[in-house]
Amino acid sequence: YVRGDRRNYDQWAKELGCTGWSYDEVLPFFLKSENYVSSVGELGFHGKGGPLQVTHMQDGNFKTKEVSERFVESCVAAGLPVNHDYNGASQ
Repeated sequence: YVRGDRRNYDQWAKELGCTGWSYDEVLPFFLKSENYVSSVGELGFHGKGGPLQVTHMQDGNFKTKEVSERFVESCVAAGLPVNHDYNGASQ
């Protein structure tokens, strides 16, 4: 689950005139929709009680977990910085 990049939302609002679509304006709706069930994650960037179950990759038990972990390991091996919370403060 990826919300999208903050810069895209801000560009839509500032450059394309999409009033109400800046990242700061849409973040409360993402938080309201989430039921984040992990101890890993940045405060203020995850919600509780919403209809969308969201967990951190290390906590989840899902069919593609192994390939997801290998993909992340490959990115790190290629020199990309580690980001433990893609929906946190930075992407």
